[in-house]
Amino acid sequence: MIDEEIQWVEENLPLACGIFRAGNVGNLDMSRFSHIVKCDSSKKQSFYRIFPKKGEIWAAYKNWNNNWKDFNFVGFLCQVVEILSDFSKESGTSICSLVEVEGCVTFFVRKLHEGFQLTKQLQRLEMLSFSHGIPTFTVVGIKNHAIPKGSWHLELDALPPRWSN
Repeated sequence: MIDEEIQWVEENLPLACGIFRAGNVGNLDMSRFSHIVKCDSSKKQSFYRIFPKKGEIWAAYKNWNNNWKDFNFVGFLCQVVEILSDFSKESGTSICSLVEVEGCVTFFVRKLHEGFQLTKQLQRLEMLSFSHGIPTFTVVGIKNHAIPKGSWHLELDALPPRWSN
């Protein structure tokens, strides 16, 4: 765990990925969850490694700053990103910004700038910028509805309350 992750835990800020250990146990209503979180677990102790995986879609805090405090989340904006590579300690992970397909609130496609996809490499510290994973689906026959090929259908209930293209 890096110092900034410890600081976020001490400040009681949301931590969506990293290495977690089972703590208090309780029963919750299943309707409170949008999807099952994929994780790698250790055999010896109750540790769980949760990092975005290649092909997943996640919400990330826009203009994220590792010095944020609790009050910084008021009026926050998220961006929706596709994970292009699995996380590694050495190189982090690669992401691509997604934008909403015009007129289709739950369909997103890779953001282009002058015909090129915009990608970014995130290091371990920047993994704190992730808010949550978003369940996604590919839909067959979307061209018939003027939705670009390669678009993702995102689970409406898992979309961030405010996002920015």
